[in-house]
Amino acid sequence: MIDNKQRFWNYYLSLEEDFIKISRYVDFDIKNSKTFSIEFARIIMTCCQEIDGLLKLICERLDPDKPRNNIANYFEILKVSLNELKDFEVDSIKYGLTSKPFIDLSSAEHKSPDWWLANNKIKHDRINNFEEANLTNAYNAISALYIIVLFYYKVYDENGQEIYLIKRDLIPESQLFIEQISGIGTFSE
Repeated sequence: MIDNKQRFWNYYLSLEEDFIKISRYVDFDIKNSKTFSIEFARIIMTCCQEIDGLLKLICERLDPDKPRNNIANYFEILKVSLNELKDFEVDSIKYGLTSKPFIDLSSAEHKSPDWWLANNKIKHDRINNFEEANLTNAYNAISALYIIVLFYYKVYDENGQEIYLIKRDLIPESQLFIEQISGIGTFSE
């Protein structure tokens, strides 16, 4: 029987597998960063839906008295209680890409990340905004989900383990974000 904790990781791995399959048709190269497709739209929207649900749970745990209705509410709570999230960077050695999807937490205003805005544009007006369903936004959305899943486990871990210890216990491992190094190529610009 799978416990609820493992379900979030398994769901992430399922989306990661779908994302990696796309690389058979669109090379994950900076030159293709604006390539858009139905599959990228699906990845972006599915990741953002999962992120929304996990952020509600994280914020409820961190500050149960504050509203948790949208990403601006989440950012207010995260800026105070989980400030290291803004600096968290993931790298994909396999594809030479890096992402810092929550860098906008460091801004003074409550600016939503580009990948989140892309999700809303695709969701509400796909005909006029389909080009937002591109590799850049898909990579940043899957990166954000990966990070949020790790931070969910950190927030709910009763032993207060650090991310690297939590990551070690997640089986099977991510095939997209195997190691974390920086400075190769970026889609976070």
